[in-house]
Amino acid sequence: MLAALQDVLRELNPGASQRQVRDGKDDASALLACGVYSTADKPSSLARWMGEEALRQGELRERGGGGRGSEVGTAYDDGRFDAESSPDDDGIGRPLGSRLREQREARAADRRRSFASHTAGVASFVITFDQPVPWFGFAVALGQILSSHGSELLRVKGLINVAGTVRPQVIQCVLGVAYPSLSLPAWPREGPFRDGRGRLVFIARGLDEAQVAAIRSALAALPSDAVALRMSAGDSMLPTRCWLSQRMPVTTPDAIEHEGWFVQAKRFRGGGGPQSR
Repeated sequence: MLAALQDVLRELNPGASQRQVRDGKDDASALLACGVYSTADKPSSLARWMGEEALRQGELRERGGGGRGSEVGTAYDDGRFDAESSPDDDGIGRPLGSRLREQREARAADRRRSFASHTAGVASFVITFDQPVPWFGFAVALGQILSSHGSELLRVKGLINVAGTVRPQVIQCVLGVAYPSLSLPAWPREGPFRDGRGRLVFIARGLDEAQVAAIRSALAALPSDAVALRMSAGDSMLPTRCWLSQRMPVTTPDAIEHEGWFVQAKRFRGGGGPQSR
């Protein structure tokens, strides 16, 4: 039963590590200060936290390229025994390799049926941001999404390229709760994020296609920072309100962004004379 559970967990999240603990005895570092919040080995911790292989496959599906699906494995899947090339047969004309393959597929199907009730309706999708986003506009838009679909969004995580800063922001939300954003010193040099584009991975249960499309549309048309701040003023229960207190650049429509520079107009309040502009 344990092996079956491990196979299903590996199928659901290929990037997640698995640990066997007996009598509750384990290193506390496995639970505390690990993953993206680790103080050491940040790049590899980030890769494990994001599950980069799953992210690559998700992007392939988003582009309509298919991608290699996960398959519940057995001891024969690791190359120690090549059943396909076995010349033996079972005495009724079928190669032994074919018989073993059928048994393997039957066991995998049984395991999937056994756990289907626990994983029904769970799916993931990836949203990519080709351009830097206004931080407050992004925070308010995602906050409204969490307010509407928080119970269906099991996990939202990723890195975001924020306009006006070169440091990527780590995003993590669980069941409608937005955790404080973390700023990384630099973008990863390897993996999907090496191109500097923001990406969010959504793991959801029970969302239909129309709801997923609505989430995509909301994040594709972010409000400006000024509009977002006015919108948030009347929403004291916004899940991402903790993000609004972070010291981040406020973008304006006439701002000019260039590699290494972010220029926007400076306006002073006054009586409208030459000294006030």
